[in-house]
Amino acid sequence: MGFVHKPNLCPTCECKKIQGPCQQTRQNRSPWWFWRCSFWSCQTRLPFLNNSAFVGLRLQPKTLVQLILHYASSSLTKVVTRDDLVQAVNVGWQQGQHFLDVLTTQEAEAGELFCKTAVLSRSIECDATGLGRYYVKRTNLLMADQIQQLEDKKKSQCKAYPCHIRLLGLHERGGAFVAAFLRPRVALPKSRPPVEVWDEIRSSGLLDRVSHRGKRALYSDGARAWMTAGKHLGIKCYQVSHQRKEFCRSLSEVDPKLSKKAGTQVIDRKWKALKDFLPSNYHRKINGPHGSQVNPRMRQRVFQFCWRNSLKWPSPAQFLKQLAKLQGKNCSGVSFQGAEK
Repeated sequence: MGFVHKPNLCPTCECKKIQGPCQQTRQNRSPWWFWRCSFWSCQTRLPFLNNSAFVGLRLQPKTLVQLILHYASSSLTKVVTRDDLVQAVNVGWQQGQHFLDVLTTQEAEAGELFCKTAVLSRSIECDATGLGRYYVKRTNLLMADQIQQLEDKKKSQCKAYPCHIRLLGLHERGGAFVAAFLRPRVALPKSRPPVEVWDEIRSSGLLDRVSHRGKRALYSDGARAWMTAGKHLGIKCYQVSHQRKEFCRSLSEVDPKLSKKAGTQVIDRKWKALKDFLPSNYHRKINGPHGSQVNPRMRQRVFQFCWRNSLKWPSPAQFLKQLAKLQGKNCSGVSFQGAEK
């Protein structure tokens, strides 16, 4: 299936003829699968998964195939958990977590690369959303500048401040969806979530994903920063006002190649699908050396969702092929370690 690759070179004698996979039976133990050098005076053995992304994972090939098939046939709108693998394939929880960490990391890297290289054109909806909040102490070094600005402005101090996790997105109607994380924003307790501003949109790099050719237009929810973004790109920005309960309106003077409906219904549905995809039991923050910060697992899951969304929700067989392609990209420079005779 493309998840395990045969070594091209022996790390000991540099022989290019590798045999295998070979099997060695052991008494009262599971058989050992390995690759073996063909040179008669070398016979170096390499573990079966040494030339794959699953290096270090102690599993039989049959069990690995069962894990991969179960992962590929699971619902793409939900995150596969370790407990699901343990119950379905009967593996240990450490093995299941190792397997999930490998595939999750690969999908997240592919999704982040897609968000940095995709090109959007024509009718593009733009919006920001919040993925929750966590509290930071007043002495947090990562948010010291924002906390200081709040205290200088309000002339008051709090023991802890809510910090909002924000995500910026662009969605071409009928096309690609890209997202980028904004820096978490500290706010006063019991205040409304902060709105995206022009400096944050410009520094996110999402505007670079808008094509410079053809007819283009932005469709936003009323935030003033998107009007500035439209002027920066040299295109129009059609807005609605959510504060006035205006979520959709018809446009009269619009290019025929562009949508005649203003609103953000498409990207709003994408935000809902993303939040349903994220596990509800995730901790939004972790304790770092300089104070509380956003859990990197959340960033992984968001870009994993972006990569799956770029595939247009394929069938299990098509999703399996896409996973195999990721293995080929990540295994090209694997170095052999731990070889034994």
